[in-house]
Amino acid sequence: APEFFNSIDACGKDFTVRPITNCGKGDPMQQMMMGNGGPSIRGVATVKSAGA
Repeated sequence: APEFFNSIDACGKDFTVRPITNCGKGDPMQQMMMGNGGPSIRGVATVKSAGA
């Protein structure tokens, strides 16, 4: 993960949060409004073969 985050060279000004209906925890099931999101980002990747 640090290699990926260090490779980010651009971050957009957009920010989108998508709703998640519940957190899926508890017995009985407990519901709570949640969200997941963030800005568009661009990173540089190095693709390696499995044998490298």
